[in-house]
Amino acid sequence: MTGTNMRLSSCTIGRALLLILFLLAPFLIQVPNVGALPETVVQIEPYVTTEEVAESFTINVTLSDVQNLYGVKVIIRWNSDILQVVNVDVRLGVESHSDGVLHEDIFVVKNESRNDIGKYRLEAASYDKGGQTPPPSFNGSGNIVRLTFYVTDLEGCPLDLESELYDKPRPGEVSQPIEHTRIPGFFDPTPPIIGIPTRIPSEDVSPEDTVKVFVNVTDLVSGVKNVTLLYSVNNESTWQYRPMNYTSSTGSYEATIPPQPNGTWVKYKIVAFDYAENRALRDGTDPLFIYQVIPEIPQTMILPLLLLLTVIAVALVRKVWPKNRRAGLKLSGRDQKNTFNRREL
Repeated sequence: MTGTNMRLSSCTIGRALLLILFLLAPFLIQVPNVGALPETVVQIEPYVTTEEVAESFTINVTLSDVQNLYGVKVIIRWNSDILQVVNVDVRLGVESHSDGVLHEDIFVVKNESRNDIGKYRLEAASYDKGGQTPPPSFNGSGNIVRLTFYVTDLEGCPLDLESELYDKPRPGEVSQPIEHTRIPGFFDPTPPIIGIPTRIPSEDVSPEDTVKVFVNVTDLVSGVKNVTLLYSVNNESTWQYRPMNYTSSTGSYEATIPPQPNGTWVKYKIVAFDYAENRALRDGTDPLFIYQVIPEIPQTMILPLLLLLTVIAVALVRKVWPKNRRAGLKLSGRDQKNTFNRREL
């Protein structure tokens, strides 16, 4: 074998080895298949509650999709002039509460309710009594605590939520916080507030006009969920629905009413819901919610009308002017006679 053939064989073998390594690379390099873990969430359920004065309701502070949990801290704040806590049910220790969280034994650092300032606080963790096998960490979902409130006023208020979660530490280490999302709640027995609407055109509406309606709607507790414009024509019982879209530049909700034939009477009203499903209505019986479509004077008719008005005005002037002139002449003659008589005296 010559030197040239040996060099060609070496090149061929090298290329073959590179090709084999390329094909085997996916098998030689093990890439772990890591799926996205569910998001850990602490939240108040139900999200929104609405009750009457002298009624009660219960909320759950729930925890979902947690891993290696060993300690919890929860703080809830509310308006004490509106709500009062009447019962607290801590759901820690799945051995005693199948719907709860954490494994026993449980050490409760603080379980305190303050109606004078509207605050509840719970701090607890799994712990080893000593001489026993330490409890395992908790994985999964469950309830942390249930609070029952008594309603003393029909004003709404938020149920603010603070929370901290801690994992099970390795021997000789300390617990580390577990990242999670917090979702507070609301007590909201009041409907949204619908302001006075405006429209464009603001005065006469012609058959070619699309009428745009603007209105401010607010709900300071749970927030505005949706706003709808309803309109009917000529006192018909059927209402047409138009969703009103929020415009950040104006801070108002907007919708349009399509053009209507000449002489049509249009009546509209506005309905709004908040996230507690409280309903507010601004009724169409208010004069601001009614208009009639009137014909617009064509441009070709403006000049003839002006000419006609001019002719009428000239005719009136000619009819009145001669009378006034004769009356003026008679008055002048009497004035001359009176002047002559005074001179004689």
